[in-house]
Amino acid sequence: FLTEDRLRDLCVLTYSDNIDLQRSAAQCFAELSQTANAIITEVEMEPLVVLLHSKDALVRRSSSLAVSNYAIHGPECNRVSILNSNVVKPLIGLLESDDVEVQCNTCGCITTLSTTERSKEEMVALGIIPPLLLLAQSPDIRVQRNSTGALLNLSHLQPNRNELVEAGAIPIINNILTSPDCDIQYYCAAVLSNFAFTQRHRYLIIGIGEFDIIRRLIDLLESANERVKVQSLASLRNLTSDTDAQHIIVKLGALSSLKSIINTAKDELLLAGLALLRNLTIHKKNEECIVDATFLSDLIRIVRTEMNSLYQEHAAGSLRNLAAGDQVHVRTSDLVMGAKHS
Repeated sequence: FLTEDRLRDLCVLTYSDNIDLQRSAAQCFAELSQTANAIITEVEMEPLVVLLHSKDALVRRSSSLAVSNYAIHGPECNRVSILNSNVVKPLIGLLESDDVEVQCNTCGCITTLSTTERSKEEMVALGIIPPLLLLAQSPDIRVQRNSTGALLNLSHLQPNRNELVEAGAIPIINNILTSPDCDIQYYCAAVLSNFAFTQRHRYLIIGIGEFDIIRRLIDLLESANERVKVQSLASLRNLTSDTDAQHIIVKLGALSSLKSIINTAKDELLLAGLALLRNLTIHKKNEECIVDATFLSDLIRIVRTEMNSLYQEHAAGSLRNLAAGDQVHVRTSDLVMGAKHS
């Protein structure tokens, strides 16, 4: 820990014109930050912020690691101290470093700090979006993972989503959605889910390539990672606020994976699958495909046997939508009546 005397000594090293002494100070901060639940105050952050501005690669690497450790592994009070130390601007500057370690440290730190409305607004106002989008395309998987995590946090605010889309985030996310890394898949799907709350953004997502994003989200329904599947289902569901997307998703073959999920999944994954299916049953052109895929018996089973009212609500809503259709009215009504009598 830092006593008053030790902090004074670190300041002497930090404000020295000697690069070796500055490196020593930065390395010391990096080692101190690795202590479990290490605390950093605003006063202690002052020399560390100075070190972040250094032109020396080793100083930047150690100081960025220190700030990242304090933010990610330290107590909640550290984030307040860090944000109150005017650290955002030098961190954004470090995103343009050509040092992969500095990029990784900085992106991880920004992801952790961008959890309050104030910090998200400040970061975007200071121009964080362009360098983050550039790093999201990095060949280094750690940098890509940390930068997409930061983008996800920023996308929770509607004004930030507008800025991200205007900066070209949708085609970039489309390209990295094919990453083999589960965390990156999750972050990208979650960003798309946030974008899909806005009609104009939904049109842009659907219009990429030959429905590329929808195809890739459908592919992710076969992921071995459950949270990736949950988030992909949520993204597809948000896209179904657009009528065209409801039919496109079925046309592109989502029903096979969706049926498997509804038949085998539990908890959050089952709920996400049922919510998507409910929206897909709204479109009249989907009725026959859904009935032909034998979803009716699955929905009736859920209404009859599942104890979770949310499952039953989505299943019953899907049955109601299908029963209201002209093309499959007889087949649907017979099954629903059968379930009622049983």
